[in-house]
Amino acid sequence: MQISDPNRQPANNFALFALAFRPFFLLAGLAAVFLIAYWLLAFSQGWNSLQTMPAIYWHSHEMIFGYSAAVIAGFLLTAVRNWTGVQTLTGQPLVLLAALWLAPRILFFTDIELFWLALIDLAFLPLLALAIACPVMRARQWNNLFFAGLILLFALAHGLFYAQFLLGLENGEEWGIHSGLGVVIVIITVMSGRVVGFFIERGLNKKIQNYRWANQLAIWGSAGFMAGQFILADAMLAAIALLAASGHLARLLGWYHHDIWKQPLLWVLYLGYFWLFAGFVLSALVINKILFESLAIHAFTVGAVGMMTLGMMARVALGHTGREMKSHRLTNAAFVLLNIAVFVRVVLPMLVPEMSLTWVQLAGVLWLAGFIMFCLIYTPVLLRARVDGQPG
Repeated sequence: MQISDPNRQPANNFALFALAFRPFFLLAGLAAVFLIAYWLLAFSQGWNSLQTMPAIYWHSHEMIFGYSAAVIAGFLLTAVRNWTGVQTLTGQPLVLLAALWLAPRILFFTDIELFWLALIDLAFLPLLALAIACPVMRARQWNNLFFAGLILLFALAHGLFYAQFLLGLENGEEWGIHSGLGVVIVIITVMSGRVVGFFIERGLNKKIQNYRWANQLAIWGSAGFMAGQFILADAMLAAIALLAASGHLARLLGWYHHDIWKQPLLWVLYLGYFWLFAGFVLSALVINKILFESLAIHAFTVGAVGMMTLGMMARVALGHTGREMKSHRLTNAAFVLLNIAVFVRVVLPMLVPEMSLTWVQLAGVLWLAGFIMFCLIYTPVLLRARVDGQPG
């Protein structure tokens, strides 16, 4: 993604809807705080004020189809503009799309009928796919149309989730959540291959290795695992998980340079990607009945999704507002806290399982602290115009 030269003269004018990363990253950061705060209270106190569904289903839904969808929308709409040179949504159309994402987050806490809530909620992803597809087709970049297709698959998974409650589809919630997470993992895998190695080379001014076979193994292994999780035999699924893990590990080894630890905006992405590798290893162990599934799920969600999205939001927001590519100390602290949160949520329950409730609560508090720091630093960045006077 293109990064402009910094200019230290800040502008103060309101620019929230100048480019898609601004409203969606801000909404994602706020959602990460509110959604987990509510879930911690519901989980710890055993209460649920939702009229529409049990809190456990809401938690899974909102982290996949709420938080993750917001980050993906902001990132892809911004990236597509850079890839194609065609302007993506700004101004009033962007306001409407952001409002369409926000409305269901609020409506879950009202007494609205689930049918109407679902109708509003399910409209967001198809419209996002359309907003991605139009500039891609206009620029005739047919290879990038792949991302609009992934968003439509994401929308299909979202529909499966609601089908359990509206149509009585048995296991619809489970299929929807697992499929939705699968699409998010594939998007992260593809985008990481495009940008993580590039960022490391650019940030360190050093050459790293991008193995074509590793990229293919990581992408197709991840997609195969996510697509086959409900239909393949356990032995085959475990083998695919390990193949995917091998591709991710090869990528990690090729990207590694010891100087990444000097730059938080690099190591947060590197460690986030490590948890993607770990998630597939843990998934193979889950399939073989060695671990509980929640540990692998949270390696993917808190680790890979949480850390990669936090790192990408922090980096993209700096680059696309014309700021110096240097993270604030509170942002660095947020990166550390979130990585500790993954360790607490995934590793400590394996070592001290009798304290699992404590580990869940502690991980949630660490997540909250990290995203509160992100919101404190990045809210003014996302609200104000670029410091170099450029549009966007």
